[in-house]
Amino acid sequence: METNFLIYIVASVLITSLLWFIYIQKIKTRYAVLQNNHEYLNNNLDKEVIAKADQNVVNLQNIISDLKSEVAEVRHQSYRKGYADAQSEFSIQVFPYREEYFEGNDGLFINDIKHEIVLGYQYQLFVKGIPVLQPAIIIEETLYEEKREIDLQKINNVVNLIESKLKAITIESNGLMKFISKVR
Repeated sequence: METNFLIYIVASVLITSLLWFIYIQKIKTRYAVLQNNHEYLNNNLDKEVIAKADQNVVNLQNIISDLKSEVAEVRHQSYRKGYADAQSEFSIQVFPYREEYFEGNDGLFINDIKHEIVLGYQYQLFVKGIPVLQPAIIIEETLYEEKREIDLQKINNVVNLIESKLKAITIESNGLMKFISKVR
């Protein structure tokens, strides 16, 4: 009976050890699976965080570019409004300028007349139609002759040249400058 008893005890210890061994192997397998899942989740979490961060960066870049375009649009609108206000309140009148000087006498035998014509343009600032400053005179050319009459063709050529310059400038000013063709 003792041998049977010993066999039962050895068999039960062996079976219990085998069961414990199987149980531990199963736990190790589950642990390995859980560890793999944990690494997989960590890797995926990192990838998700990077993907979300990239998506947020793209969204922020879009918002920044939208804000920049809005700023540019607001700047342009402000400029146009200021320009329109200035156009309604300020104006510069530009017109050709001519002044003649005579010196000397027209004698019977000796003619010592010196004739000088100064040609250019004159401009003046107006605020709401009221002149603000004294007109400024820009001399473009001076013609000298030592006779009573100056060649009118020379004068007309210079005046036409000045008028063409002034017309081009007034066109570029988009209405801020007004050209007046009468010579002062």
